[in-house]
Amino acid sequence: MRFKLIIPFLFLTITFSCSVTKNAEVYFGNWKEKSLPFSESITFQNSNDLLAIILNEKFCCSTEKKYQWLRNPINLSSTFEVMKRVGLQRLISQEKYMTPIPDDLYWGDDWLGISANTIVHKMMDSYHSKSETEIYYQKFWSRRRAEGNAKVVFRILEEVDAIYWRQLNSVLADSVDTLLYQLVSRNVELNDSDSLTRAQLTQNYFLYLHNTDLDYSAYNLIINDSKYKNRGLNTDSLASLLNYSIVSEERYLDDFQEAEWVKMPFVTGP
Repeated sequence: MRFKLIIPFLFLTITFSCSVTKNAEVYFGNWKEKSLPFSESITFQNSNDLLAIILNEKFCCSTEKKYQWLRNPINLSSTFEVMKRVGLQRLISQEKYMTPIPDDLYWGDDWLGISANTIVHKMMDSYHSKSETEIYYQKFWSRRRAEGNAKVVFRILEEVDAIYWRQLNSVLADSVDTLLYQLVSRNVELNDSDSLTRAQLTQNYFLYLHNTDLDYSAYNLIINDSKYKNRGLNTDSLASLLNYSIVSEERYLDDFQEAEWVKMPFVTGP
């Protein structure tokens, strides 16, 4: 009788043990990921819709302590030069720039029902004005002057107005931040791609990140892309090129968002 009970007990024990071994979690960490000075302010995005990104940040998040790198006038100017070279109208189309912001994109009061074009004009008009009727814009310039970047912001607004309102060609700088330009331009190109070109563009972007010592970002790129958008990518082969270690769950959770450019899926920066 005892023997008959032992056999099913052993069978259940072995089956359970195999199940636990098979489903054991493996955590990757110790990634080779160099520090990017602009990562606090600019990271990979899953969309090229810059206006929607700006509106989402303005509505849902307090930005008072964010974007410290970008508030520096030199960094702000160099970033704008990168955006011009990438193509401003790839980020905000002429139509969106001129169209009043719809309720479903922005639930605040300051910009509701007016276009980006109107917002830019109001900002420019209030730069030298002391009018108390435009309190929001006066406060905007007070913050910019406190940060020491008001002149650069005003110059950028003038250029934006020239490109969209007066439809003049962008005047490009002789040189731009090469690394930031490569990261942003490849991001924009990937978001613009279709099913025929996406796999190759993703692989090229992955290899660029890997060769730039951004292995954690490279990993997040293919995990994100292969799971949700691009099932034709050989992620195992690409992942084998990366530098990482098996780490504890605690270490993994500590490093969860330590990627400098491509954050974990659906947790991307502004």
